[in-house]
Amino acid sequence: MIPKSQMYLGARIVENDPEEETPVVPYKGPVTAIEETGKGELDYFVYIRLDDESMKQKRISLCCPDKIMTCFPWTIDLEEKQKMEQKMKNKKVPDPSKRHRLS
Repeated sequence: MIPKSQMYLGARIVENDPEEETPVVPYKGPVTAIEETGKGELDYFVYIRLDDESMKQKRISLCCPDKIMTCFPWTIDLEEKQKMEQKMKNKKVPDPSKRHRLS
């Protein structure tokens, strides 16, 4: 989910739909337009230009033959945010029992 205050043209978007029941390869692409629909932080939607990799997915290419997709803020994340979260998950946390103790 991306609040309006963090959205900008050119931002790299990646799908992150919490209601998606089956695991899917997420679509990705840069933001080409932002449409405001109200004053709240989630009152907007964006248009993205889908990457070639995303267009290889049948579920995407059938609904977006022109490579443009409309996305709502609660179904997407910034790609850089997801990369950071993945790095944090992969980071090894040291075993507390193996820490050096000061005497």
